[in-house]
Amino acid sequence: MGHTLEAFDDDKLIPTLGFGDTRTSCVSFFNLGVNSAPCRGLAEVLDRYKQVTPFVQLSGPTNFAPVIHETIRIVQQSRQYHILVIIADGQVSNATETRNAIVAASNYPISIIMVGVGDGPWDMMKAFDNELPARRFDNFQFVEYTKVLLRNPTAPEVGFATAALMEIPAELQQALRRAGLESSNLVVAIDYTKSNEWSGEKSFQGKSLHYIDPTGANVNPYQVLLHGLEPLYGRRISSSCAQSVIHIMGRTLEVFDDDKLIPVLGFGDVQTGSTGFFSLGVNNRPCHGFDEVLARYKELTPTIHLSGPTNFAPVIHETIRIVQETRQYHILVIVADGQVTSEKETQDAIVAASNYPICELLGHATSP
Repeated sequence: MGHTLEAFDDDKLIPTLGFGDTRTSCVSFFNLGVNSAPCRGLAEVLDRYKQVTPFVQLSGPTNFAPVIHETIRIVQQSRQYHILVIIADGQVSNATETRNAIVAASNYPISIIMVGVGDGPWDMMKAFDNELPARRFDNFQFVEYTKVLLRNPTAPEVGFATAALMEIPAELQQALRRAGLESSNLVVAIDYTKSNEWSGEKSFQGKSLHYIDPTGANVNPYQVLLHGLEPLYGRRISSSCAQSVIHIMGRTLEVFDDDKLIPVLGFGDVQTGSTGFFSLGVNNRPCHGFDEVLARYKELTPTIHLSGPTNFAPVIHETIRIVQETRQYHILVIVADGQVTSEKETQDAIVAASNYPICELLGHATSP
């Protein structure tokens, strides 16, 4: 769970709360952090849990309301989007208070993920997930942890990520709009330099990172990263690909694009080298959604000759041009193997992009 969700926390400072013990019962909570400070990363959360738990006397009744209201207070103070992860056995005694707190939280940029451990029953959790019409938006997602693991024995992290984050993208979009970014858009850039052919740790099953299996039995790392709305559970995935939440990059990011028109750029091939880019879209048009992004990638990649050197600057400058023309916020997603040759040009382009409403994300197509 930590591997899946920690990537969404920018500063890695995580308030960690306990509730339902003898001291706090159903009316309050206690802090697991040292001197009540947030934990630094999920590793410290786990360390503090192991240190503190032997000294905690279990009690009850169970009430999620205190930790939900504390999260509301944190959001009011920080004015930032937060994900509250509640790990519990699902036996809620104070259903009305918990229900009212969930409704109150829907007035703020807060998503609540309830991870159910044990054997339930889960009826009330499912009701919280689906049957609270008074909420301003669907802010509660229930995940039965054991069931997710049983359904995804070969890729448990991916299974949990898909289940836990199922409703997060829409909530992120609403939080973005509350912050005044009424429209946002994606640009995707794909690395076609020769470094993708290297053998050893940078290879995909001994082949190019762009190798497309004609049988469909395996998918390469770029296909995994670009895949859109449905997980690839039915196919065999290389171990280098099964990292945390990469299977759902398409679904997670596509929600940020209001019109679903995504310019898709390739760079580093023989024709463009390190000085230009080419469009993967039909007649140089944007792709319509991540399904078309993936389809065009699979169609064109076998015809492209890898070259280099690697330079992100051309696609960054093209994104700047798009932003100047549209006057809208854009997220540029660069999918590459991380081997940058023209560092100075790339650095200068990143600095130039900071003058515009552009966020740049780099997705590595290799294992860390």
